[in-house]
Amino acid sequence: ITDLSSKEGAKLGTQVEKFSRRYAVDATEAAKALYMTISAGVPATNGGAQAFEVMGEAMKFGKAALLDAAGSVDLMTTVLNSYGMKASEASKVTDILFTTIKLGKTTGEELAGSLGRVTAIANSAGVSIEDLAGSMVVLTRAGLSTEESSTALRGLIASIAKPTEKSKKAIEELGLEMFNQGTLAQKGGIFKVLGELRDK
Repeated sequence: ITDLSSKEGAKLGTQVEKFSRRYAVDATEAAKALYMTISAGVPATNGGAQAFEVMGEAMKFGKAALLDAAGSVDLMTTVLNSYGMKASEASKVTDILFTTIKLGKTTGEELAGSLGRVTAIANSAGVSIEDLAGSMVVLTRAGLSTEESSTALRGLIASIAKPTEKSKKAIEELGLEMFNQGTLAQKGGIFKVLGELRDK
């Protein structure tokens, strides 16, 4: 899936072997993780530096969150791609995911299976990854499952981005103002919006 020469491909193979030893995973599993990383659009040039950076952060997260290599790479690349983030920001994503697990009632496996449903729409509506993760913490601590939280957030964000007449009326009846991308930032993000809705 790359345009690399056979020599460069062989170097990647050597790197995969080192990687599998460093993270105590099977070489085949490490190779699959690299394949997934590259197929998600992370460049494999320059000895695969960016691909291995993303993969390394994903594997560290996976080990700590009891998530397999494929799941951790999928989650990492989904967040990076949804938010248009660079490979160098992978450690930032890892920190956010760890914090979400620590403060919320969720697991790495649950996030891997659910978060991707909401990241793209969240970014397009101006909801930061930090704000999204904070909202996941609030909802899961309130008793919703990770899947239910992702679904609820997706619906909420969609209704904020393109509210129906029914949504507008309900917001007005609660004594709240309509939120959009601009006012989300002014109000302190979707986390604050959820707080206001909860209080009402």
